[in-house]
Amino acid sequence: MISWERIDTVLVDMDGTLLDLAFDNFFWLELIPSHYAKRDGLSEDRAARIAGR
Repeated sequence: MISWERIDTVLVDMDGTLLDLAFDNFFWLELIPSHYAKRDGLSEDRAARIAGR
């Protein structure tokens, strides 16, 4: 169960309302794996597989 007392911010975005699908795809499929790879010394391909791409 979510402890709402500890939550500061909730972002509810219907696709295309605030962020479009192109941004979502870039953020989750490119940017996150890239940073994860750099942080942990992995190849971007390996980081993407771990992140679930």
